[in-house]
Amino acid sequence: MAGRALVHHGRLARPLDPPGHTVTGADPDWTAGTPVLADGVAAPFTPWRGLPLAARRGVVAAVLAALAGVLTVGVATRWAGGDPRSLTAPGLWLLCWLAVIVDAVPRTRPLRNTKALGAFVPSLAIAIAAVLAFGSAGVLVFAVTGVTGPLLLRREPWRVLLATALSVTHGLVIVVALAAVTRGVDWTAAVTGWLVLPLTLVAATASLAVGWAVDRWLRRLFGPTGLTAVERRLRPRRTSWYLPLTAPIPAALVVVEPALLPLLGLAIVAAQLGVARVASQTALAGLDPLTGIANRSALAAALHRRLARRAGGADTAADPVTLLLADLDGFKQINDIHGHLVGDQVLAVVGQRIQAAVRAADLPARMGGDEFAVLLERGGRRGDLSGICGRIRAAVGEPLTVGRSTFRPQLTFGWAQADRVESATELIARADLELYRRKAERKSPRPSRPTPPAAGPPTASATPGAASSRSHPRTWASPTWSGPVAGVGARRAGSER
Repeated sequence: MAGRALVHHGRLARPLDPPGHTVTGADPDWTAGTPVLADGVAAPFTPWRGLPLAARRGVVAAVLAALAGVLTVGVATRWAGGDPRSLTAPGLWLLCWLAVIVDAVPRTRPLRNTKALGAFVPSLAIAIAAVLAFGSAGVLVFAVTGVTGPLLLRREPWRVLLATALSVTHGLVIVVALAAVTRGVDWTAAVTGWLVLPLTLVAATASLAVGWAVDRWLRRLFGPTGLTAVERRLRPRRTSWYLPLTAPIPAALVVVEPALLPLLGLAIVAAQLGVARVASQTALAGLDPLTGIANRSALAAALHRRLARRAGGADTAADPVTLLLADLDGFKQINDIHGHLVGDQVLAVVGQRIQAAVRAADLPARMGGDEFAVLLERGGRRGDLSGICGRIRAAVGEPLTVGRSTFRPQLTFGWAQADRVESATELIARADLELYRRKAERKSPRPSRPTPPAAGPPTASATPGAASSRSHPRTWASPTWSGPVAGVGARRAGSER
C-alpha cells in the first residue's frame, strides 16, 4: 500500500495510508496511472496531473528554488531599500544565527513531539526584523530559515528546496509591500522611530496574505490535502498571527546594540521551553493513564470542536461527524475470576490495539471502565463503518496472554452520526443507546468458572461441575475468553505430566 496515491475531489494527493491500512469503500483507487474515485467515476485528468507525484514535486521545487534564488540576488543588491553592503553587516548574520537557534530548539528530541510549538515560530518575527533593519538584504534570513527547518527534520532534498523557495518568496512579498508603501524610500532609517510600527503592521499583513495564498496554491496544485502533505511537513508556517508584530524588538536591538541579540535569543528559548512544558502537562491531562490513549474529556473536547466547525460551515466534508463506541464483552467476569490487576492489563492492551487499528487522523479514547470510543475523521457511510469496525474487532480479537491466562477479547459496537446540529453530549448519548441495544440483541451467555474433568486428559469441552477450582490451584489454567465464553480449557501442571 506504500505506493498507492489518493485522489480527493479529483485531485491527486500524497500517499496517506499507514502500513497495514485496509482499503475501505471510501478509499479511492489508483489504476494504470489514471485517478479513479471509489464509485468508479474517473477524476479530471490533465497532462500535468498525469505526471508521477514525485516528478511534479521535483519540478515545482526546482522551478521555485531557481526563481527565488535569482530574485534574491537581484533584490538584495540593486533594489528596494538598504545598502548592498548590508550583506556583510555583522548584525544581519547575528539575526541569521538567532533564527537558526530558535528554529532548532523545537526540533530537539525532548520537544520534537510538542505540537503547541508548531504555532510558535519566532523566526518569522526575526526574519521580518531583518527586512526592517537591512532592507532587501534581510531576505537572506528567510532563505536561512527555509533551509534549516527541513534539514533539522531530515526531510528529503525536494522538501528542502521547496521550503526554501516558499520562505524566500515570503520574504520577497514583504519587501515588495514595504517598497510599495514607502515608494522606494529607504525605510531602514525608521527602525528606531515610531514609523517602525506602521511598517511592521504592513509586513505582518503581507505575511498573513502570503501564507493564505501559499495555502490556496498548494491545495490547488496538490489537492485538498496540500497543506497537510506539503507545507506542514516542510515547516510550521501557520504561526500565531501576533508573532510578526514583535519584529520591531529585534530590529531596533540589532541597530542600536547587536551584542545584546544573544540575550534576546535566550529569552525566546526560555519562552519555547515554557510553552513546551505547559503543552506537555496539558497533553497528559487529556490522556488515559492506563491505556495511553485519549480520555473522555479529550474526546468530548475534540467532538465539540468538530461539531462547532460543522455548525459554522468550516467543516465541508461530505461525511457526517461519526462517533463509534465499543464495549468489551465479558470484562466483568475477567475481573471477578482473575482480579483487577489482570483486568487492567487487558484494558491496556485493548486500548493499544484499538489505537493501532484506526487511522492516524482518527481519535481513539477510553470512555471509562471497559468502554472505548473512536471519533472518525472520515468514512461515515454504513459500508465504511462496517469495514472500520471489522478492522478494530480483528485487531482486538487476537489472542492475549496475561500470566498463565489467555484471552480473546471481543467488542460490541454502537455508533451515531451528527446529521443535524446537536451537542457532543447528545451524540455520545445516542451512540451509547445504540451500543447497549446491540449488546441486548446478542444476549451473550454468562461464563462460569472452570472445573476439572472426572477422568482422562483435560479437554476444552470439559463440562463444568459443582466442584470448586480452589482445590486444584496448580492444575487448571484460566478460561479462554472470546466475548462470550468460547470454551473452557484446562491443563495439568508440569508435575502431573
